[in-house]
Amino acid sequence: MRELISNWIDYILWGVLIVLPTAISFVDIHNLFSPFKFPILISLSTLVLILVIINRKVKWDFLSYCAVLWLSLVFLASLNAYNQELAFLGFIEGYGRYEGFISLACYVILWFAAKNFLIVTYKRILIWFIGMIPFAVYALVQYYGYDPLVLNYGFTPRIFSTIGNQNFVGSLAVILVVFSSVLFISSKNWLFFIFSLLFFSTLVVCQTRSAWVACSLVMVLFMLDQVIRKRNFYFPSFLIIGFVLVGLFLVTSQHDNSVIQKSKTISKELNLSNEYGGSGRLKIWSITEKVIWANPWAGVGPENLKIAIKKEQPELYKEYYKRTKTTIDKAHNEYLHMAVTCGIPALIIYLVMLGTSLVSFIRSGCKSAIRLAFFLTVIAYLIQAFFNISVIAVAPVFWILLGGLAGDLSISQKLVNENNQENQVEVIE
Repeated sequence: MRELISNWIDYILWGVLIVLPTAISFVDIHNLFSPFKFPILISLSTLVLILVIINRKVKWDFLSYCAVLWLSLVFLASLNAYNQELAFLGFIEGYGRYEGFISLACYVILWFAAKNFLIVTYKRILIWFIGMIPFAVYALVQYYGYDPLVLNYGFTPRIFSTIGNQNFVGSLAVILVVFSSVLFISSKNWLFFIFSLLFFSTLVVCQTRSAWVACSLVMVLFMLDQVIRKRNFYFPSFLIIGFVLVGLFLVTSQHDNSVIQKSKTISKELNLSNEYGGSGRLKIWSITEKVIWANPWAGVGPENLKIAIKKEQPELYKEYYKRTKTTIDKAHNEYLHMAVTCGIPALIIYLVMLGTSLVSFIRSGCKSAIRLAFFLTVIAYLIQAFFNISVIAVAPVFWILLGGLAGDLSISQKLVNENNQENQVEVIE
């Protein structure tokens, strides 16, 4: 019975990896993205929690207690929020991005389940990538100007795919590119090469500079790791994917000049002398820092940053709006945002969870291509998170991968037998 329940938990986790990023509403044209994904996140996470409780066979360790402590601090921050309803639900009428306490609790549930029950096989990874094809293809359709939402409903012509925003498309695309590329280079399986090309195309056309930087840095890190450990047999795969991806970037850029022009702005946006540099992020970070130090322990509550800035920094609120014609509801840096909404102690616990998972991998050594793919994908997300925000379409994917990295990735005897089959991806021992 327990084995059956464990399998169902694993199936649901893989379902979350596919459904949350790609699900959009076909009924309400005004609530295509987060409002539609929110009940799906709650439903699947609740089902996972029930199955975990019934199974009861879970591993409680230092990381598990850190996760419970982190969620407890988020709960206290929600109680302390300017608007408690907004903090717990993540939205009120006409406002909010659906990342309140409920969504954050769902992330922890998925993380805990992945840590204890996630099973990784060749077939599961391929199903995940196949499930991501609509996400990738839709972004390319939008890039080439054939989006029905733009043509028929007056949507702004951007690359939002099934996510809702080009920056969030970049967050997911970099996860998929790094995961598929590392598996191809490590295993030389050409199916992963094909998927890496598709996902890389999405990464290029979404024009998210933070995702571009994260992908580049992680692939360089991967190459240096292989050089240091003298794993020269990987170099042909490196050369193949390197030349093809550069060529793909150049070909994709020829549709219009936007991709090339966007890439040229990266160095300009890093100019620290411009307080509105980084598309206004430097100013946002400066304002957020003031709110952090005014509320260091419990924060202002999830989704309450805009309210806090308006009440505590009214002059800066007005100045930013006058300059940009927009308001600030996220810090555009996941670490600063966690500190300002949930408090500095919550950020510290979160960083301890991340650090412990990453250090544990480094100490254990790279025992498989899968384990390395998990590690580098998590690193890529963490890099782009320095310039981006967490959203319910992408964050569950990250938390599941983080849970997989922190756990053992459950192996049944059946999986051991599958692993011996031809072309089977190696699972973590």
